This record gives sequence, structure tokens and C-alpha cells, in this order.
Amino acid sequence: MNPAKVFVDANILFSACRPGAHLHGLLFRLADEGRLVSCDLAIDEAARNLFRKRPDWAPNLAIIVQRTTRVPPGRCPLNISLPANDGALLGGAIAAGCAVFLTGDRGDFGPLYSRVIEGVLVLPPADFNP
Repeated sequence: MNPAKVFVDANILFSACRPGAHLHGLLFRLADEGRLVSCDLAIDEAARNLFRKRPDWAPNLAIIVQRTTRVPPGRCPLNISLPANDGALLGGAIAAGCAVFLTGDRGDFGPLYSRVIEGVLVLPPADFNP
């Protein structure tokens, strides 16, 4: 049986770059298990935000990305209303067959938390139990 893949968005990648962060360890564990997934859209956003807000954390992103399975963005499901980039991230998770879409973006994804969208469970990091 294949391990359940977990797609992480930009804010999860950003937060995981903080030295000593719980998310840092979680992402490395998922990577070790072959379950960590993201896309260039999320990685690029995380990098921009790191260089602007926390450049001292930026080297950690390269380490995480090296261990991340990268997939292309996808199409947002028609019945879901999200900004274009967020919809492309969720669509990428769906197309990649991920079980979980992990995001701390309560503004855009909060209404979708704990819902399964085309086979993908949308969760905030606090609710994720690997």
C-alpha cells in the first residue's frame, strides 16, 4: 500500500523553515516517508515571503524542497470558489492523488477545513495527525 501523500502550501513551507519549528520536523518526517508533496507555485511564494520577511530562515527552504515531491498546479474544482493561485494548489493536490491538503491559510481555506474535496481532506496544521 502506498503511503498517503500530503500536499503543503506556501505558508506551511514558510513556517517549517523556522529553526526548531514543529512543522520543520513534521515535513522531514513526511519526506522520509515519501509523502511530502508541493508545487513550484507554493515553493516560489514561500521563497518570496522568506526573503522579504525572514531571510535568515531561507536556507532551510532549499533543504525542505530538495526532499519534496514537486507536482504541477492543477484545476480548481468547479464547485469551489478560491483565488486563482489557491485553486491551482488545491487542484494540484487533487491531480497528484494526495490524501491531505495542509494549509494555515484560514482566510481562503478556512471554510473548507475538515472537508474532503475530490478525495483530498483540507486541514490546518493543528488538526493534522500523521
